Amino acid sequence: MVRATGFNRISFDRFDTDICIGRTLEDALEFAMALVPVGEIIRLAGDIGEERKGQLTATLRETFAGHSRAMESQCHLAPGS
Repeated sequence: MVRATGFNRISFDRFDTDICIGRTLEDALEFAMALVPVGEIIRLAGDIGEERKGQLTATLRETFAGHSRAMESQCHLAPGS
């Protein structure tokens, strides 16, 4: 698409930055369960996924609590990579 608009010297650079995944830890968990691979894995696993959902949520809660931080903007941040 970019070339079709006339650009021809296109490059991509990695840019690691924290991303906002929710205003609270609960919002961050909802985000993870809805959009990232964890939620999809649970859905694809059917009944087994539903049975283990609580365990996965607890593990995510622990992980997010240890690696994310709340900022003045009330945004729960997590590493982007």
